[in-house]
Amino acid sequence: MSYLQCSVRRCANNQNDLCVREEIRVDGAAAAGRGDTSCRSFALRPESYENAAAQAFGAEPETDIVCEAMHCVFNEECRCRAPSVDIGGGPAAHSTRDTQCCTFDSKKLI
Repeated sequence: MSYLQCSVRRCANNQNDLCVREEIRVDGAAAAGRGDTSCRSFALRPESYENAAAQAFGAEPETDIVCEAMHCVFNEECRCRAPSVDIGGGPAAHSTRDTQCCTFDSKKLI
């Protein structure tokens, strides 16, 4: 598991910059950079929404991450092995495509 920090404030899964999900999915099979990745687990939080899941389960810093970014140095058999991961998008994110894995680091191809 990786320590997950999330700045996507408009996500229904975000609670105090942590994620209430036990597992998230990062898209970007052919990603060459951070901007080519996204958090598939993103769910837009409506303006008047109060996260019932967050209240029931609470967010934990350690999260399993299924990762499709095959060119990332942290991807091992579609699992993220980075010790800590930052999912970004901030308060402006309104959809999955507005998010990204800020920890993505491209493998050096020879």
